[in-house]
Amino acid sequence: MKLTLTMIALLCGHSIAAEKKPLQIYILAGQSNMQGHAKISTFEHIGMDPATKPMLAEMLDSDGKPKVCERVWISSIGCGGDDTTEQTGKLTAGFGATTDKIGPEFTFGLYMQKFTDAPILLIKTSWGGKSLNTAFGLRAQDLMSSMKPSSPISRSREKISSPSKLTRRRKPAFTTDS
Repeated sequence: MKLTLTMIALLCGHSIAAEKKPLQIYILAGQSNMQGHAKISTFEHIGMDPATKPMLAEMLDSDGKPKVCERVWISSIGCGGDDTTEQTGKLTAGFGATTDKIGPEFTFGLYMQKFTDAPILLIKTSWGGKSLNTAFGLRAQDLMSSMKPSSPISRSREKISSPSKLTRRRKPAFTTDS
């Protein structure tokens, strides 16, 4: 009898393990907009617009508090008021630039959880107020020198180096005339 129960437990465990979905990993990287500066206290304003009201329902639980995702975890660095502190845990509000804010990770994670039944890991890295040239190691001159002479970027570079070729005034996109 013990052997049969052990076999059933092993087979059930194997079939459950076989049904598990692979972990989906998403990398969210950027500057201050990726950090997130939307205060949790402003959530209620989303419900005032009929177009965004359904999104508010996705963001809050039945008690009116920010939802905690059961299948979405986050590892975030560059937020929480410090460039080096790592925040980890189940995704909810508070992984923004400070613990009373959100960034794009919150609604991204909510909707990804809605569209897949696999476990999700968000790796978020962001540093606001940093120069792309120095902090991220990108140098425009290196990028420009690798461009082919016929590329749109190199043609733009030629125009910029010759100010007389620049258009000084643009026509308005629309007018107030009927």
